[in-house]
Amino acid sequence: MIQGRMFSQLTIPVLSKDILQEKIFRLTFSSAYISKKAKPGNFVHIRVGSTGNPLLRRAFSIHSVDFSKNKFDILFRVVGKGTELLSQA
Repeated sequence: MIQGRMFSQLTIPVLSKDILQEKIFRLTFSSAYISKKAKPGNFVHIRVGSTGNPLLRRAFSIHSVDFSKNKFDILFRVVGKGTELLSQA
């Protein structure tokens, strides 16, 4: 724990996936824990595979938060294996 910051590992559902342009996506996640604490510009680290491949998590900036519905969105562009897997969520 870093002073003033808490780190948690959660499994949360993807509520929706929107294709905004070719290779640009918006994912909406449901998490009361994250949406109550997060602000646009904060980061979430997302593990994109369940098999450990790719090994490292990807950091994504939170694009928007809907506090009343416990939802938050990330935007991303497909640029490699990790984001390609995430685009298939």
